[in-house]
Amino acid sequence: MRDWWKAQAWRFEGELGRFWHDGFGRTSARNFGRVHGNTADGHPAILYKLVDKGGNLVKWGIHNVGQRRYTDTFLETGFCKKTRRFFGELQLVPVRAGPRDLLLRIERWLVEHSPGPLNHEVWAGKGG
Repeated sequence: MRDWWKAQAWRFEGELGRFWHDGFGRTSARNFGRVHGNTADGHPAILYKLVDKGGNLVKWGIHNVGQRRYTDTFLETGFCKKTRRFFGELQLVPVRAGPRDLLLRIERWLVEHSPGPLNHEVWAGKGG
């Protein structure tokens, strides 16, 4: 019986990726046609700043167009589990839209020269 299932295994390579079924009920996929969401290429993205109710900067960041960056709970409470800090109600303010590779360079400069408390990059505050 096991050999019969192995014979049912199939593979497919197409434009969007590599898919296969192993004959034991498991289907897998590898997307080699797509790039990772954090890749520094020219796909559209948005540079944003996260601010508290008083307009104080909490974080600079980038997110891909069409995707949510933060949960409603985080924006409403402003509680950061990683740092265990409470910032109060937060607002995500778009600063600029453009190609991701350009926005990454702008974000790095901003984080080097004017980081927020949630910018944990190793270069945060090291711009002089």
